[in-house]
Amino acid sequence: TRINVASLASISKLEIITHINASGASVTGFGGVGGFNALFQVPGGLASVGNIGGLVPVPTNYTSLFINAFVQTPASLSSVGVHVLKNFAVMGVCEILGGATFASTASLSSAALVAGDVLTLDIRSNASLAQNLSVLLRAT
Repeated sequence: TRINVASLASISKLEIITHINASGASVTGFGGVGGFNALFQVPGGLASVGNIGGLVPVPTNYTSLFINAFVQTPASLSSVGVHVLKNFAVMGVCEILGGATFASTASLSSAALVAGDVLTLDIRSNASLAQNLSVLLRAT
């Protein structure tokens, strides 16, 4: 489940199933055949807020496929607007409707991702009860 390597180590192949934490490291060839997943997680209750869930840098060129958004507890009467931004401009929007826990969209304003792009997340909501948001942007 964990691997520690020296900074000058050479690994011919490393398959990472769920998570990589490479703070300060130089990672090349990330994505490979499997593509690129940008995952944002926002624990707790949701409110309208910008730049939440962290910044996800794009390591190489990709074409975006879809965005999925999930909440653990459904929104009340209002919807939860999940906005994925590329370089701080809206790239795609998922609206989790009141009473629902999932939304998905493949309607993205700019499907191309270029190495160095930064992905962020905005939430636009006044829905009560909706909690523990996870957002996945998938690209290949």
